[in-house]
Amino acid sequence: MHAEDLLSEIKREADEKIYQIQHQNTEKLNLIKLDLATSMAKEEQKIKEESETDILTTEKQMLGRARLKQKLKIMERRKELIDKLIDDSIIKFITSKSYDSFLEKTFNDNYKKGMTVSIKKGDKKAEDMLTKKKIKPTHTDIIGGFIFTDKKVHINKSFDLHLEKKRENLEKRIAEMLNN
Repeated sequence: MHAEDLLSEIKREADEKIYQIQHQNTEKLNLIKLDLATSMAKEEQKIKEESETDILTTEKQMLGRARLKQKLKIMERRKELIDKLIDDSIIKFITSKSYDSFLEKTFNDNYKKGMTVSIKKGDKKAEDMLTKKKIKPTHTDIIGGFIFTDKKVHINKSFDLHLEKKRENLEKRIAEMLNN
């Protein structure tokens, strides 16, 4: 019987060893599962935070683009208003007595006998003035005023040139008025 007892003892020790190994493996597996769950939770939190940051960044960028578009539209509209105001002022000037004075002074200060005088086609005031002075004008694409030419000299006294020099200052003044 001794062999049976020995076998029983060996089997009991083997069962105990198996139990201990299984218990240790179960504990290790539970620790691995816990580590994995913790790592997954941390990774999920990290991904969530990164996503929220990305969403906020995207929202800020979109809001920035929308504001920029809005500012550009406002600037375009403001530019249109300024252009319209200047164009309306030009029309008002060209139909005023001040334009008559401008034409007379410009002609007297610059015309020399034999010069060709160019005007805008349809500028009745300039045409009438030149007709009285017995000068036949040529036509050119200007807003108003004169361009005097002879063989050596080209004098641009068009209202276009005058306006071009003053336009930037006019635009600034009108923009300031619109801001107030």
